[in-house]
Amino acid sequence: MIARPIGGALSDRIPPKFVVLTSLAGTVVMAVVAAFQPPPDFWAAVTFITLAVFLGIGTGGVFAWVARRSPAASVGSTWNDKLMYAVLLAAIVAGLATTLLGSGVVGEESNYRETVSPWFRSIWILQPRGDLMAQASLAFHIHVAIAMVLFALWPFTRLVHAFSAPVAYLFRPYIVYRSRDVARNGELIGSQPHRRGW
Repeated sequence: MIARPIGGALSDRIPPKFVVLTSLAGTVVMAVVAAFQPPPDFWAAVTFITLAVFLGIGTGGVFAWVARRSPAASVGSTWNDKLMYAVLLAAIVAGLATTLLGSGVVGEESNYRETVSPWFRSIWILQPRGDLMAQASLAFHIHVAIAMVLFALWPFTRLVHAFSAPVAYLFRPYIVYRSRDVARNGELIGSQPHRRGW
């Protein structure tokens, strides 16, 4: 989250496409490093923080890219979308807070792999085990509650398009491209209307 403004600022000087691609390359490299499971403590923390910085820079680059390509009036125009953005931001902040609080940097250490992850998997296999989530810390409870509010808002916002597959796109008619030149009398080319007069 801290690196996001850096990505936006870089996108003002460098094309956002290159910022996003550089971030993607850095993320892939750090993911490969993380796959080798560096020794705990210092190197694992360095790997995690570097990966988070690359992801933050990429997110800022994407925001800058979208801001350049989209007119301001069309972005976040409905109240449902604005509410969704607020809840999404709250979920991100709560997730970052659980990372700090669960790692032992602030407060006591809690391992989400033993409580929250099995609980989440139990939901997907339709055998929910609430006892696992009951053992998790308060920060995880808040983060999950905010995420559930986000899932409840999902169908009423633009996020609903994440569940739609553009199958009809495969069967669409070909697009006819026309010249921008003005058509001469009797010609059927050009997209501009033929004007009368001289």
